[in-house]
Order: sequence, then structure tokens, then C-alpha cells
Amino acid sequence: GPLYLHMETHVYERSDQAKVAFQKMGPDSIPYILPYIANEASHVNQDRAQRAFWGLGELAAPAIPELSKRFLQRENPVSSAGSALGGIGTEEAILPLLQGLKHDDYGVRKCAISALGSMGKKAGETIPAIIESTKDEDERVRHEAVVALSNIKSRPDLSVPALIKCLTDPEPYVWEQTIRALREFGTDAKAATPELLQIHKKYHDDFSITFEIEYTLEETDPQTATELEIR
Repeated sequence: GPLYLHMETHVYERSDQAKVAFQKMGPDSIPYILPYIANEASHVNQDRAQRAFWGLGELAAPAIPELSKRFLQRENPVSSAGSALGGIGTEEAILPLLQGLKHDDYGVRKCAISALGSMGKKAGETIPAIIESTKDEDERVRHEAVVALSNIKSRPDLSVPALIKCLTDPEPYVWEQTIRALREFGTDAKAATPELLQIHKKYHDDFSITFEIEYTLEETDPQTATELEIR
């Protein structure tokens, strides 16, 4: 049957078959996929459509204008469109994601950051904008910004100082993720040692926190990590 029926089925094997077929069709498959990047589509089908766009990658560039429109609309924005833009991963796809960082809906801001983070070093130029999002009023957006910085792993001269500030975030959800994020920068994040040691001292009875800090220090400041073990 038509490919879109494979997207509607609840049989994952058929969904994978459809994804392969979309890849073979290239841009011609876009009209079959776009209907499922919509709020009225089920979460399962939205997820499958996102994966199809990820599979197409840059071949899906012709869909960027429509995906951007759905993602940035003021009423009922479609978050899955933002994820699809991240999967396409071109410079043209970055612009609407940057615009999404300013959206009134926290969900759009969060999804935009996640999509940029998924692009890795290709999104390196967006580091300043993501750093600005570490100051967002919503802790879920701040958390996603921390994750994105660690996924992109670019510009440690900018990213590390921003992450050090995030260690004082009022939400444990955010600063605990920051401890893990610093680990990704290796010795480029050595400047975070004093703040990490302060947290280690404050939460010395909390094994989960002290473990994460010691694990991070092994990557960022091995000498200090060894000294902690000796103690």
C-alpha cells in the first residue's frame, strides 16, 4: 500500500521499512512525511516522521520553509517540526531554530535548543545564543541549554565560563546536569574546579553528587581528583 499507511501502522518493523523507502525516494518522499509533523498526528507517528527526516538529512532541505512555519507559529506550534529541522542539519535549518529560542512557548524554546544540540559541532556558531538560554526563566529550558552545550562541545572559551555560572542555578535539576556537562570539555574545564569542590564539600554526605563531581574531576582536573581519593 501507499507509504503513508506504513507511517500509520503500529508495527515498528513496517515503520523502519517506510524509513528506508523514504531515503531511497529522497526529496520526493517529503509530501508523504509532512502530514505527520502536526499536532493532530499521534506522538508515535510524529516520532516516526522525525526519524524519517533525520534519515533524509540534507536531502529534506526543501521541507525547511514548511517545517519552520509549523514550528514558529504563535498558536499551537509543532515541536516535532523543530526536531525535524535539527535532523536536516543544514545552515538554512539553523535560522528558524535560533528564532525558536525567542518564542513565547517554553516548549518551542526547549525543542529549539535540543535540536541545535543534536547537530553537534555543526551548530558551533549558535553557542552564544545557547549560552543566553542558560538564563531562561524556565528551568527546563536552562537544563536543555546545558545539555546542548555539552553535546556541541565547541568554543570552551565561552561554554565553560557559562557552565560554571550554571553550577549556582537554583534548581538542582540544572546544576547537577552541569556537573556532567563540564566533563565533556576535559581539561578545558579545569577552571570549574573551585566551584566543584565547594559543591563536593556542601554535599559530602550525598554519594550520588560527590560521585558525579569526582567522576567529572577525573576528566577536567586529574590531579585534584587524585587528591580527593587520597583524602
